[in-house]
Amino acid sequence: MKDQYGNDVPNDLVLLPSPSDLSDWGICIIDWAKWYEADGVLMASAKEIYFLSEAEPADADIDLDNAEILYVADSLHRYSLEDGFYHA
Repeated sequence: MKDQYGNDVPNDLVLLPSPSDLSDWGICIIDWAKWYEADGVLMASAKEIYFLSEAEPADADIDLDNAEILYVADSLHRYSLEDGFYHA
């Protein structure tokens, strides 16, 4: 799989968990990870986020083989306890 820049995308993508389910350290781990978006859903490598989420893209009806996967630049990462993780 490739992102919009032609870079390889990890094959172990999982959905980002809710910040309200994480410790402050867990939120930092998620924020430091490389984020990807497909069909409006944010994901990261399970290994990179230390398996803080086990929710697979298929759980959100995302077919990664046919979806356009977009890399989300670090400077666009945002979150709030009310809104969850999102990007600018």
